Amino acid sequence: MIPAIGFMIGFYIITRMLSFILRKEPRNENLFIKIFSGITIIVVIACMILLWQSSMETASLLDY
Repeated sequence: MIPAIGFMIGFYIITRMLSFILRKEPRNENLFIKIFSGITIIVVIACMILLWQSSMETASLLDY
């Protein structure tokens, strides 16, 4: 259950960061925010991969 919550939070963060990057003129973010949004997306994806790998490792240990 906890990995599922982690994935939901990860996808929410990615969605919010894409929202910052793709905003148009009336509420356009500056370049600094867009750069950090891109870095945040990369970090979140890396964390989600690690979370997936650790949940797979735990599942394989439970088979014994």
